[in-house]
Amino acid sequence: MNHDRCGRRMGILASEREGFPPFGEAEFYRRLAVFAQKKGLSVCVFSPLAIHWSTRSATGYTYNTETKEWRKETFPLPHIVYDRCLYSHKKQISAYRRQIAKLRQLNILFMGSPMGGKLNVLRALSATPALRPHIPPSLSFTGAESLLPWLARDGSVLLKPQNGSHGRGIIRIAAEGGGGFSVTGRDRNNRGFHSRFASDKRLFAWLAEFIKGCRYLQQPFLQLSSRDGRAFDIRVLMQKDGRGIWQQTGMAVRIGQPG
Repeated sequence: MNHDRCGRRMGILASEREGFPPFGEAEFYRRLAVFAQKKGLSVCVFSPLAIHWSTRSATGYTYNTETKEWRKETFPLPHIVYDRCLYSHKKQISAYRRQIAKLRQLNILFMGSPMGGKLNVLRALSATPALRPHIPPSLSFTGAESLLPWLARDGSVLLKPQNGSHGRGIIRIAAEGGGGFSVTGRDRNNRGFHSRFASDKRLFAWLAEFIKGCRYLQQPFLQLSSRDGRAFDIRVLMQKDGRGIWQQTGMAVRIGQPG
């Protein structure tokens, strides 16, 4: 291992998954690596579980702009860390956060700070009077006591992981006649599914297995679809300028595939 080879390094903390490279958002990280190299900065992608504390190094992946491929190697811990970890279950959250907390004790600059899930983000936004009327009612999902009253009132409810992204694990539950329920959503691998349950007992037994200890957020189901029935949302990018003042630097409409 060459401790000087990476020079100035930015490390991207990423959750492990199957495949190669063994992390999501590989194209985004590749583009960051290409851009960073032009600025004299190396990008190393690694899991919090791949840190070697005795040598202050980590085993992960760097992108070679000449061969255009990811390469596994061991490198010194970076000077800057960009935390992009996405958690899929409670055990992973606990293991990763212990490692990240230890990493934060070193002389390493972390880019940004996590806000602790979607519910905390919504609470922070609700503190601004101009935004408060546009934020849908939201609360932590606690089971039948939180879900059934909403279903009785609205007919449908949306459940989403508090720390999820890209639509993984999102569920829409709708009450049907005769005490049944219809469930539509996406699993942990972002594959769509549709199921029906004849009773709330069967529904909650399935939910307990599907959620498996993850924290979920409960909201009304909002029908956000275009005229041709395609789901959409609007993304606004806010960044601080050279004076530390927040500025809107981008906006886009994200449109889903038909169905």
